[in-house]
Order: sequence, then C-alpha cells, then structure tokens
Amino acid sequence: MTASPRPPPSAIPAATPTRAAPPIRIAIIGTGTIAHTQHVPVIRAHAGFELVAGVNPTPVAWWAEATGGLKLFSSMDSLIRSGMAVDAVAICTPPATHYALAAQGLAAGWHVMLEKPPTPILAQAMDLHRLAHAAGRTLMTSWHAACAPAIDPARQILASGGVRGMRVTWRENVRKWHPGADWFWKPGGHGVFDAGINALSIACAVMDEPLFVTGATLDIPAGAATPCTAQVRWATPSLPDGVEGIFDWTHRGTEVWDIAWTLDNGRRLLLSQGGGGLSLDGVAVTLRGAHEYECVYSRFEKLVHAGASDIDYRPVALVEDILSAGQRRPADPSFRILP
Repeated sequence: MTASPRPPPSAIPAATPTRAAPPIRIAIIGTGTIAHTQHVPVIRAHAGFELVAGVNPTPVAWWAEATGGLKLFSSMDSLIRSGMAVDAVAICTPPATHYALAAQGLAAGWHVMLEKPPTPILAQAMDLHRLAHAAGRTLMTSWHAACAPAIDPARQILASGGVRGMRVTWRENVRKWHPGADWFWKPGGHGVFDAGINALSIACAVMDEPLFVTGATLDIPAGAATPCTAQVRWATPSLPDGVEGIFDWTHRGTEVWDIAWTLDNGRRLLLSQGGGGLSLDGVAVTLRGAHEYECVYSRFEKLVHAGASDIDYRPVALVEDILSAGQRRPADPSFRILP
C-alpha cells in the first residue's frame, strides 16, 4: 500500500488574509505537553488567532496562568453546548481519539487542525478529508517537522542533485519526551513511530519519489503491542535498495534526529536536529524561516481564509506499511514500557 498523493503546495489556494479580517477564534482540545509548550504560546502570540477555550477531561495546573484564566471545558460536548463562539479547534489529544473529535468539530461547523499523527490509520484520515469537504470546512494535518527551516533548501538540493541512497537515524529517550504516558504502546498506537513519523513526514516533504516499505524488524517490549525500536528498509521507483532507517526510543544521551542522503554526484546531504540543521559535505547551509509551530499556524490561517484544506496521508500510510510488513521479535528485557 502507498499513500494517496498530496497536491503540490501550488495547487492549494493560499491567499494571504488581510489584517482587516478578525482573528480566528480557536479552542485547544487536549492540554498535554505539546499543547502547553507549543500550541498555547504560539496561538497567543499570533495576530491571526484568538485562543478562546480549552478542553480536557481533568483540570491541569498550568492552564489558568498560561491562558489568562480561559475556560477549560471537560469535553467537546460541553464546549458545543456552551454556545461559545468558536471558529476552529486544534486537536492535541492521543491519536486514537482524533477521528471522533475531528468529526465532531467538523459537524459543529468548525475548522480543524490535527496534531501529528492525524489518525492512527489511513482510512480515518481519508474519511475526515471527505467530512471536511462535505462540511465546507478546512482540515489540516499539522506535520510540524515538515515546517522546519531545513525543509525547503533540502528539497531544492535533492531535486537538483538526484539521490543514490538515504539513511534515517531517529533516536530519543521516550522517558524524557513522554514521562508516564503509555497510550502509544497499546493496540492502535505507533510506539517508536509516534516520534519516528516526524522523520517520515520530512522525507515525504523533501523527496520527489515515494517510499515503498520492503522490510522491517520491530522490537516489541514485554506488555506492549507496538515497537520501541525498529530497523526499516525502503525502495523508491529509481532505487531498489540503499534506503534504510533506524528508529530507537530506548536511547540514552543526546537525541539524534538525522536524515542523510548520498547524492548521484557523491556529495552528502545531512539534515540534522529534526530539520533545524542542514549541511552539504560537512559545510553548514544557511537556514531561514519561522519556528515550526509559527509556520503551522500561519499555514492554517491562510487555509481557513482561502476555504482550502491540506491533508497529507503519506506518513500515516508509511507507518501502517512498516507495522504490517515488519518482523516482530522481543525487545531487550531491560527496557520496560513504564518504569
């Protein structure tokens, strides 16, 4: 299975709204770490948006101070029943809940942004696309890593140089980035690909050719349904081999978020820091661009005002293919899904 093609950016209306337009009134659904550290501060600093409320089943200590005391509803239903004026919602809950919440938001007449991954399975993302079209509302898959400063220059270099090989190295410590969480170990979760899907979204954004999974080895911890480490092999229409990746959530030490390409002319392109760095043959490429989430929200603003959507299914399809094609084996017993 391969992902449905995504229209090129030029095919998606992206008219810049005038500042005469009122800010988009947005509510955050889910108040976990990503909402606290990224969505709330970026929304509050963005002239195109007004944060009006949040939704979380239980109170959170940081919400009142970070938002100036905005109302925190206990459910999407209670937000809808309140009659509060809302134009859009950002869904920041665990992925297994995204489909139902996004469908509810679209039915309420709201535009919807989905944190990554947009849904656990491809069919749900495709159906949300249908629902958004029927409702005449904007749906956007955020893929924040694909907004990193290195993305555009990397795409240009790869398009001009041709690709002979690629290696993804994505290593981080799940305990650091998701302390106490366990939803990604359950059926329907993605395990290490909750983080690794960032690498896949970058690869999809910068490469002209699609990736086809040809094999994978998945290390499954005791008590989990999803992998903590994975080794993956891909092909492209022009490369039968030489495209591989290692994804590791058991890593101790400094994070490694790298994608390295060998170009047809033998030169080496390295995207590092998850898209925050780029070098060609060891020489740094000068990067410019906004913070990832500033880019995400500016894109969402343009799409809402243009009456357009931007849905990229490809990273979800790649994860589905890896989990389907992968050979499973027990992980090192020293790693436990919860300490």
